[in-house]
Amino acid sequence: MFPSTFDDEVLIAAGRADDGLEEPFDLPSHDDPEQPAVADLDGDGRPDVATVESAGLERFINGR
Repeated sequence: MFPSTFDDEVLIAAGRADDGLEEPFDLPSHDDPEQPAVADLDGDGRPDVATVESAGLERFINGR
């Protein structure tokens, strides 16, 4: 997972069981995402993504 400051998005490549990576997909962001992190932010047992951006904290709950 890494932020793309050119396109205001966070690119995510999920891991596979064979230690490879799936094709990356992007989560649109508002403004220059930085410092992406993965955690279960809403307690549902699924990973969520949070980034810091110029306007503050932005989070993506289960990719939404």
